[in-house]
Amino acid sequence: MRFSSLPFLFGFLPITLAIYFAVPLRWRNLALLLARRGLRTLLVGCDPKKDTARLLSDRSLPALMEKYEALKSGAAAPEEVLFPVRENLLVCESGGPRPGVGCAGRGILIALEWLKKSGALERADVILYDV
Repeated sequence: MRFSSLPFLFGFLPITLAIYFAVPLRWRNLALLLARRGLRTLLVGCDPKKDTARLLSDRSLPALMEKYEALKSGAAAPEEVLFPVRENLLVCESGGPRPGVGCAGRGILIALEWLKKSGALERADVILYDV
């Protein structure tokens, strides 16, 4: 299947891919490919180490969990955690507790709930989760 045919196959609904890639580099490459094909792509990094977007951006990106309280209260804008790193490509790092402390799953759940409430999921043609 050619990626250029995806919007026609699935209509206006965003596509969510759940593919197990053990290496974040594969997610970044797939996200870049889809964005270059014209699909609005949201890449969500779900690792507390925040390594998904490291090579896509020229700066360190804060995690959603680091800004969650400010986002919830309206003191921070969604643009502070949703980064346009390329044309048609937004990146968000969910973050979570320090590695080895607590459960990263709770941070991912909170981040995904916020992305849904903020409307970020509806603005994307393809949503990739690097878990």
